Amino acid sequence: MADPTRTGRAAPLTWPAFLAFLFAYRVALSVAAETLVRQFTSLGDSHKYQAGDLMQGAFAGGSTHVTVYLGYLFNQLSFGNTYLVNIWFQALAFVGIASFLTALEGRDRRAAALLCLMPSFNLWSSVASKEAVLVFCVGIVAGMIARLASGRFRLRLWHIPVILLTALYKPHFMPAIVFLLGTYMLAPHLRQRTAMILLASLVSLLGLYLAADAVDQMAFDIIPHFQGVGFSTRPVFWEQEYDVFYKAPLGMYLAFVGPTLEEAVSGHAMHTFAFAESMLVLAIALYLLSTRLARLPLFNLFVFLFGLFWLLFPNYPVGVMNPGSAVRYRTGYLLLFFLLFTVILAREPIVRWVRQGRQRHAAAQPA
Repeated sequence: MADPTRTGRAAPLTWPAFLAFLFAYRVALSVAAETLVRQFTSLGDSHKYQAGDLMQGAFAGGSTHVTVYLGYLFNQLSFGNTYLVNIWFQALAFVGIASFLTALEGRDRRAAALLCLMPSFNLWSSVASKEAVLVFCVGIVAGMIARLASGRFRLRLWHIPVILLTALYKPHFMPAIVFLLGTYMLAPHLRQRTAMILLASLVSLLGLYLAADAVDQMAFDIIPHFQGVGFSTRPVFWEQEYDVFYKAPLGMYLAFVGPTLEEAVSGHAMHTFAFAESMLVLAIALYLLSTRLARLPLFNLFVFLFGLFWLLFPNYPVGVMNPGSAVRYRTGYLLLFFLLFTVILAREPIVRWVRQGRQRHAAAQPA
């Protein structure tokens, strides 16, 4: 290997070095969140999880119960120091991020690594929060899908509780996860994989159509949770029956980006920063899409479009009502979003499946 000191070029940053930097960066953000950010905005229920009050956790349900108990464990390990509790939660999320990044290769890993430096993503997953646990779970699951696509995955027993924990925290993440996992588990064994994935996608939309009334009611049931003293809310997004469907394109955009342009220039520093960050993420995502679109197989296009829909549509009702909530809640599913614009847009898996299919066909022919 050439000596970089002789060529006059700096040694390239290795992935272990990047991961070490990312860990240190996240630790710094977890400390800054407790000392600085808390002065400008609420950090959700982080105080509750830092305290780890088991009595409170005993009366809580589902994901809150689990997070309180994790907070209790980390509180005991940290002797009650809130900064250290944050760092424990940060480390848990970091395991998920590292699992996802190490499952990628080449330019996919470089692009995802750049996106994983987003300050808001790291801030919300570096404090005592449900988002930190979610990033751990989603990172493991996204890594599973990436390894499936590259042919390097074997289902392990410990993967099952991670998937179940994801479903406990965010059941509305599961349509996208089940769709992507099922696709990459079954596709290598199918001959008409493009037709089958299109058929499966259309059937999933039929299920949504049949559940339209229930989905519409759930959307209206969300509204009271964002109305009250202390909430910086927008006007009610759904006014008429089935608005949750009619307004979905705008709603999915707002719930992902967070602040609108008007909110970004309103003088609220956090909104300005979040809007700029979201625009940068969208620019990188669109660049990745545009550079691959011309050579993109139809199979990848269908998986990408339906995967994106099933990721954004179920999540948008809880993010569209409040720009701050949008930025916070997207933290949990961002790694899946990054997966869609990297692994799912890669043509290499389908090329490999076609080659393997031809080899199996040739091997089955009589000599």
